[in-house]
Amino acid sequence: MFYRSKFLFLLRHIFQMSVKSNSRLFLSLLGLIIGLYIFSLSNIMLDSYYKGMFDQVEEMNETAIVAELSNENEELLKDIRVVQDNVSMEATASSSRPLIYYEKISDSAYHSITSTFVGVSSVQDVIPVFYENKYQIAADVTLLKGRLLSENDHALKNNVAIIDRFTEEMLFPDGDSIGKTVRINIEIPGMANVSTNQENEATKPHDLTVVGVIENMYNSTYSELQYKKGMKQKGDNMFTNVTIYTPLSILEEKLEVEDHTLFVWKFETMEQQTFAFHTLKSYQHIHTGQIEVFSIASYALLIENLTSTLKPIKTFINTLLILFLTISGVSVMSIMFFSIKERVPEIGIKKAYGANKLDILIQFILEGMLLALIGSVIAILLSIVTSLVIQQYLQESLFILFQLHLTIDKILVPFFVSGIFGFLFSLIPSYYGAKIPITNAIRFE
Repeated sequence: MFYRSKFLFLLRHIFQMSVKSNSRLFLSLLGLIIGLYIFSLSNIMLDSYYKGMFDQVEEMNETAIVAELSNENEELLKDIRVVQDNVSMEATASSSRPLIYYEKISDSAYHSITSTFVGVSSVQDVIPVFYENKYQIAADVTLLKGRLLSENDHALKNNVAIIDRFTEEMLFPDGDSIGKTVRINIEIPGMANVSTNQENEATKPHDLTVVGVIENMYNSTYSELQYKKGMKQKGDNMFTNVTIYTPLSILEEKLEVEDHTLFVWKFETMEQQTFAFHTLKSYQHIHTGQIEVFSIASYALLIENLTSTLKPIKTFINTLLILFLTISGVSVMSIMFFSIKERVPEIGIKKAYGANKLDILIQFILEGMLLALIGSVIAILLSIVTSLVIQQYLQESLFILFQLHLTIDKILVPFFVSGIFGFLFSLIPSYYGAKIPITNAIRFE
C-alpha cells in the first residue's frame, strides 16, 4: 500500500512539474509535436502510396504468367505457343480509343466515353488488364452476370463483348445490359460523319452485343473516380475511358489490330507455373536479340520488382525523417537543460531529504517521456486529420486515385518512437541534474 501511494504521488508530482512552466511546456511540446507530426504523417502517406502501388500488382493471379511482345516474331511465337502444349489466352489492346457514348450536358459542355478495346481468344479464369502505365497483369475474373468469352466467339467472329460494372452503369443506367448493344465509333450530332470511309474499317460504326458483366478492375475504379468528379462540375466537359473485352478476331477485323502481343497462362498448381516460367525464360535467353521485345511477368516477379524499386525510396525518406527527429530532439534536450538549471534548488532539497542520483534521474526521464507522450497524441491526431484532408483533395480535385491506408501500427509506431524519443533526449539533461552535489544544489542561485 505504501509503495502504491508513493508511486501515485510520484506520477502526480511528475505531471505537476512537467506542466508547471507554461513557456517551457509550450516550447517542449512544439518541438516534439513538429517532429512527431511530420514522422507520423509521412509514414501514413508513404505507406498508403505503397499500398496503392501494390494493390495494382496484387490483382495478378499467383499461378498466372504473362508474356508480352512488342512486335511479332514468327520463330518466337512458335516457341511461346508450345508452352504447356497450348496457350490459354492470346490478347492485345487497341491503340486507339473509339467513341462509344456522347451526351451534350449544356450549350458549352458535353460528356464523352471512349473505350480501350482488348481482344482475347477466350476468357475463363483470368482476364488481361492493360494499365495506363503500360504494364499488364492477369487478374482473376469476377463474373457478375451473363457469361465469359469462349474460343468459339473468337473462331466464329461473334460480335460480342464483356463490360465491367462501371461501364454498365454509364451505358445502361437501368442495369440491364445483357443482350443489348454497344456501338463503336458513334456519330456525334451536328458533326460531319467521318466514319463513312469504306476503306477504313477501324473508323466505321460497329455494334457489339453485351454477353457478360465483370467486377471493376483498378482502371475502372480510376475512371469511376473521374466521372464522379466531373458530375460535381457539370459546367465542364467530361471525358471518361473504359475497357471493353471482345473476341480477338473482332478486334483484328473491326479495329484493324493485327499483332498478338500478349500471352496469358493460368495453371492449376504453382509447380506447373514455375516450370512454365523457367521454360519461357529459357526461350528468352535463346532469342538473345529479342530480349528487349520479350518480357515475362508473374505475381512473384512483379512483387519483387516493385519492392526493389520502392525500397531505396522508402529507406531514403525514412533516413530524412530520422534526421529531422534528431534535430527536433536536440532542440527539446536544450530546453530540458534550461529547465533543470531552473530547478537546481529543488534537486538540492530532494537530496537533503534522502533522494539519491537514481531518484532524480528517473524523475526527469519520466517527465521527458510524459511530454513526449502528450506530444505524440496531439501529433498523431493532427497527422490523421491532415492525411484525410490530403486524400480528399487528391481524389476530388486532382483525379488521383489514393486510398488511405490507416492501420493500428500507424498509431502504435509513433507512440513507440515518442517513448524512445523522450527517453534518449532527456537522458543527458537528467544525468546532469542527478550528478549535481547536494551542497552546490542548495547554495545555487
